[in-house]
Amino acid sequence: MSDTIDEETCAYYLEVPSAQLVELQAYFEMYESLGTVRTIDLKRSLVCILTTTSLAEPCQQALLSLRDRLQWRSVERPQDVSPEAFLGYGKKAGNN
Repeated sequence: MSDTIDEETCAYYLEVPSAQLVELQAYFEMYESLGTVRTIDLKRSLVCILTTTSLAEPCQQALLSLRDRLQWRSVERPQDVSPEAFLGYGKKAGNN
């Protein structure tokens, strides 16, 4: 279900109905260290939840507990989406 980005980071890619995106983001903001929600493609209702490898299991459990309220669906990372695009470490500071 998760995609390992590097030795410290993993990602969960989800399709979430657009009307429920705010609720998903609010849930993860409530538990700051659990994960960060990044919108990848608003038109496709595609989001990514970034978390640490040590919190991958609790993050997955949290997602499963939300299934009754949010109709999310796990998806593979789209081929046209590079992890660097939303992680922000594709370029070093000061380089253009």
